Amino acid sequence: WEIGYIDKLPQYMRLCFLALYNTTNQFAYDFMRDKGRNILGYLTRA
Repeated sequence: WEIGYIDKLPQYMRLCFLALYNTTNQFAYDFMRDKGRNILGYLTRA
């Protein structure tokens, strides 16, 4: 999940990528805040 490569995506895919990227990071942040575990690595591999 390299946000820097977003410029190489077609315009119509950028919105989808950003939505998925932001949702995944927010979910991982909330989980870490509540449970104390970082699951971002697992989510990005799923």
